Amino acid sequence: MPRILSNLVWIGLFCAMAVALGFEALTASQQIPEHYRAESAKRRSERPSVLNESHPTEQEAKRREKQDRATEHAIEFFDIKVSDAIIAIFTIVLAMKTAGLFQETAGLKEATLRLHEAGERQLELMKEFNAAQSRKMQSSIAAANRSAAAAEDALIKLQRAFVLLRDLSTEVDKNSGGVIQAVKFTARWENSGSSPTKWFLMRINLAYFDPNKEPIFVDQGEWPSNHSVIGPRALANALSISTPNIDLRSVVDGTRNLFVWGWAEYDDIFVGTPRHRTEFCFQVLIQDDGTKTSITTRQHSQHNGADEECGQRYIDAQARRPRFAPVQEN
Repeated sequence: MPRILSNLVWIGLFCAMAVALGFEALTASQQIPEHYRAESAKRRSERPSVLNESHPTEQEAKRREKQDRATEHAIEFFDIKVSDAIIAIFTIVLAMKTAGLFQETAGLKEATLRLHEAGERQLELMKEFNAAQSRKMQSSIAAANRSAAAAEDALIKLQRAFVLLRDLSTEVDKNSGGVIQAVKFTARWENSGSSPTKWFLMRINLAYFDPNKEPIFVDQGEWPSNHSVIGPRALANALSISTPNIDLRSVVDGTRNLFVWGWAEYDDIFVGTPRHRTEFCFQVLIQDDGTKTSITTRQHSQHNGADEECGQRYIDAQARRPRFAPVQEN
């Protein structure tokens, strides 16, 4: 609104200046030419002689003088050059057209400003729209990546190798008289998964512990140096360990507890997955009534689980992985 008022004020001032200029030109064109002034002066100088010759009355002389003056004024008023009139008309028309052009220019400026503002608003809307589209696209990409990762994770979990302890068997070695000489424990591993293992290692341990102390399940002897493989839904070669009868008497007497424990470590066939570990631990229970000896095993509350359930030992398995299975870069 202030712009419109300003434009109207400037248009009014321009029109006023144009009208003033036209008026000045018209006034200048209506000035009495010098030859009319000379003739008028000559007639007034000759008028007394005419009065002396014809001896008119005083009233007749005044009437003729007024008539001459009226005629003189009429001639002076209507003695306008055609060029002056054309200039005056052209000036007025030019002023009107210039005022119209000025008004149109002001309107064009106003429209241009509105168009610029509309363009700015449209640009802002486009930026907001593009930002929203970018956010939606990024969200869709993230959702697709999550879906792909979930599908890949589900595929790995369904198809990867998964090694569990199939059983822990007990074999009693007796002499000819039926007396127990030794007991052998054998651990068999099974791959229940749909793909083979890689860099498979296994271990079995046996030890006696004080019943009044917490047992510590650490590996006995040297580290296994040979690795093997278990096919999908197949069994691994059994691993055994024995203990003599003389030591079994302490279990029967209750002075010591006997534990058998072990683990298996392996890789699956998928790239980028961590190394896996499965642990087991059993307490050996022996009952002897003098006529019959029975040996059973009971799963212990510790050292049983897979992967993350193995705690620090699972982390240690990851550190041992490059020794047996260096990761190949893609």
